[in-house]
Amino acid sequence: MANRVDGKRKKKNDLLEAAYQLFTEKGVDSTTISDIAKGAGLGKGTFYLYFRDKQDIRQALILKKSNEFFQKIHKKNYAIHQDTVEDEVLNMVDLMVDELARAPKLLRFIAKNLGWGLIHKALLQDDNPEEETNEFYQWYTDLIQRSNRKFRNEELLVYMIFEFVGATSYDVILNNDPVPLDELKEEFAYIIPQMIQSQEIK
Repeated sequence: MANRVDGKRKKKNDLLEAAYQLFTEKGVDSTTISDIAKGAGLGKGTFYLYFRDKQDIRQALILKKSNEFFQKIHKKNYAIHQDTVEDEVLNMVDLMVDELARAPKLLRFIAKNLGWGLIHKALLQDDNPEEETNEFYQWYTDLIQRSNRKFRNEELLVYMIFEFVGATSYDVILNNDPVPLDELKEEFAYIIPQMIQSQEIK
């Protein structure tokens, strides 16, 4: 039974990785389901055992890559407790943009495809027994609890921060425009604390 489950998980992962390579090289519109199955070394019929269509695997892939990205950032940030929510979030943001700068292909893919529903799943949901525990979710909830501060909408707050960072970093990282990354980080250090404080209930 374990071997069969592992085999299914491997096939699904092979399809996801093949799709990622094709989507980032050819684009989603130019990639067919047959291309994905072939890239994974599987038959086209096997694709439909795991995904309904191309949009289904695209959404699953965005979620997978986003989750992997934020879990990786969390591990680098692990046990670094700053004095305030603002400082700790800024440290996480700094790690995030540095990692995106090292992975422009990932930046192009997730930045153009993330929506609120997928960000919510990748960042904040911790209810999928087939996946690893969402350590980012745990970090964020622990951070809010440790702060003893109340915010109007904690999920909206983290969404706004990372949407802002992702959107403003895109051209800076890929094209060094309109400012260098270090200069953008300085603006983050000024703007993000204001975003956090504006959501606080006092």
